[in-house]
Amino acid sequence: MVTAYFLDTSALAKRYMVELGTDWIQSITTAPTQNPLFLCQLTWVELHSAIARRQREQDLTPSQAEQLLTTFQQHWDSQYYIVRTDESLIQLAANLVKQHPLRAYDAIQLASALTVRDELTTSDDPPLICLSADDRLLAIAQLEGLSTLNPNRD
Repeated sequence: MVTAYFLDTSALAKRYMVELGTDWIQSITTAPTQNPLFLCQLTWVELHSAIARRQREQDLTPSQAEQLLTTFQQHWDSQYYIVRTDESLIQLAANLVKQHPLRAYDAIQLASALTVRDELTTSDDPPLICLSADDRLLAIAQLEGLSTLNPNRD
């Protein structure tokens, strides 16, 4: 069965860097599954930051980091649906931080997931599951009516 997934950066990073949850994330993001994969536009910067941090910490060599970024660029261009950051998304994120204890970037990620959920409205659309390794973000996403999974546990 095809399932739509919204991946925040903490979940998506597992596709590119080996850590807890990598095998599961890779199993749902491979092309043969045909699962629609949604990302917030902000994820572009956040994943670059995560890879750069791993390189600075010497967990990745410069050539490994460059290869990961090249692969990510290819996937970005061909495998992901990107939720663009526009004025309405920013306003939704601002409203979310008024209601919940969210960091600004987490609010933008959550606003993006809620936008995708609201766009997947027909019975033919696959169900949407929000993926994150951030338990606080997942708890708030559930309060907002999203189905969630933590790749570190599921």
